[in-house]
Order: sequence, then structure tokens, then C-alpha cells
Amino acid sequence: MKKFSSILIIILVTGLFANAQSKATKKADKLFSKFEFVDAAKAYEALIAKGEANAYVYGKLADAYYNVFNTVEAEKWYAKTLKSSEAPETIYKYAQMLKANGKYDESNTQMAKFASMRPADHRAIAFVNNPNYLPKILEKGKKIQCSRRGCQLCLFRFWRYATRRQIVHRYR
Repeated sequence: MKKFSSILIIILVTGLFANAQSKATKKADKLFSKFEFVDAAKAYEALIAKGEANAYVYGKLADAYYNVFNTVEAEKWYAKTLKSSEAPETIYKYAQMLKANGKYDESNTQMAKFASMRPADHRAIAFVNNPNYLPKILEKGKKIQCSRRGCQLCLFRFWRYATRRQIVHRYR
């Protein structure tokens, strides 16, 4: 009976802490769930400014920036999140933000960590099969050259074709 009561007390105390977390982040979480990521990011930053920051708040703030593709801020907050939490999905998103910011070696390190945590994940399998695909893509990109004059000619030719075929209606 004593064992049962101690387990019950632990569950109640844990529930109180969980409830306190949800009260502090209720507004920001509601904005996040309505896909208002910019406003949610502002709300999470306000919580951090008040000193109510923890791994959950850092993670949600990083996710908000990830969803609006603010890669620099997302990378910063994912790094803070990973100091206290080693969630595989967070590691994956952090690796993506590192890659988007041009930090390819660090990204590969994080992807290797993700692949070791989730070896059956299709993203991990793709990384393990071809970890250094990015230099190949960048090398191919150097072969393509686009000049402003070439783009103007291409647009002019399209416009001429479209007006002859009456695809584009002229308003006079």
C-alpha cells in the first residue's frame, strides 16, 4: 500500500509540473498550433526574456523559425535545445539548418549522429548511402552560367511566342 501511495504522489507532482509548463507556454503553443509561426516565435522569445526558458521552449522556438525558414535563428535555437535534449528529430532538423547555412561538415556530423540513433529511417538510409552528395551537386551548378542578357532574351522570346498564340491577352 505504501508503494502505491508513493507512486500516486510522484504522478501527481509530475502532473503539477507539466501543468505549470503548459500555463507558461499556453499562448505561444496556441499560436504554434494555428500555424502562426512568426507570432509564436515572438511569444516564445518573450518567455525566454522573462527567464522561463527550458528545452521545450527552445525547441518550439527553433521549430517556429524552421517552419518560416529563418535558418540562422533556427540553427541557434536548435543548438541550445540539443544542450539538454538529444531527440533524433531535433538533431535531424539541426543538421538541415546547418546545411542550409553552408556548414556542411557540421551537418554531416549531426546527420551521422541521427543515422546512428534511427538506422531504419529513410532519411538516415539515404545519408548513409551517399553522405557526400552535396559537393557533386555544387560542382554541377558551377557549369551553368546565367547572364542578365540571356534571361532577358529568353523572356522576350517567350512573350513573343505567347502573344502570337494568344496565350497572353493584351489589355489596351
